[in-house]
Amino acid sequence: PGSDEPMLLGFSFDISDRKKAERELVREKRFIRQVIDNIPSIVFVKDADGTVLLINQAGASYFGMTPEQFVGRNQTELFPQHQEAEDISQVDQMVIDERQNIDVEESLTLANGQEVWLSMVKRPLPQPDGRVHVLGVAADITARKRAEQALVESEARLRAILDNTTSVVFLKDLEGRYLLVNRKAAEVIGKSSEEIIGKTPFDIYPREIAENIHRDDMQVIEAGKVVVTEE
Repeated sequence: PGSDEPMLLGFSFDISDRKKAERELVREKRFIRQVIDNIPSIVFVKDADGTVLLINQAGASYFGMTPEQFVGRNQTELFPQHQEAEDISQVDQMVIDERQNIDVEESLTLANGQEVWLSMVKRPLPQPDGRVHVLGVAADITARKRAEQALVESEARLRAILDNTTSVVFLKDLEGRYLLVNRKAAEVIGKSSEEIIGKTPFDIYPREIAENIHRDDMQVIEAGKVVVTEE
């Protein structure tokens, strides 16, 4: 006191609790990161504008990137096909607006031009500030989609062959219901295939004729071999 010499006044505070909380937060973030990176499915979070906020290792690797390269980019950059990005945005907006989970199958074109299919569950992720993000979990179903398409094409080829033969061709189940009829069979029966499929001979023919057809069908089933009949 009474001196003009400068003095230093210092304060110290115990921040042990804060430092402990920070360490716990870091550990928690690392743990969550470890968990999502060990999930084989694609996991991601986007904001309402379509910007990726989080993606796991499996998701980033699927698109040939690292999580660091993915985060912060908008889906319009990631998926340059305009219609695909627009379709994704519409589904995301529905999740946000309706606050409901949505299951969807999405077709995407990768950077190398390959078309892939993803089965995806999207759900709203409300934030404390009122914003709503979109949490997504997806699995690749490209192989299944290609198999389905191959089956459709195979069935179309088979139908073309059957409908261009002059023979009557039909398929029934063990209850006698028509499962398939070709064009010639429909002509002979006198009804469209739509009117025949799912029906039995008793729904189509007079009872006496239907009983004869049923008897012949049962003969084939019981014999377990080809039986030649005249109807």
